[in-house]
Amino acid sequence: MSDSCYARLNLAVKLGNCSKVEQRLVTRFLWAGSVSGSQTHQRMCAQYGDIALLCRVIYKWIKKFENEEQTKDMILED
Repeated sequence: MSDSCYARLNLAVKLGNCSKVEQRLVTRFLWAGSVSGSQTHQRMCAQYGDIALLCRVIYKWIKKFENEEQTKDMILED
């Protein structure tokens, strides 16, 4: 994502170091707030850059959240 995208989103700082677990938890939080998968992916890319979860992975997790298939252990495994 280019620097102009970061400026457009008015982000204070890019987060370049995070785990998949952290991103999964952010995905769940945004899903609970009725944020769409594509908007979640945009936000993740803006914050995490090249290490953001792929869009298809975000949609996979949203589907699990919707179907209540996830467990605490699944969400927290890296």
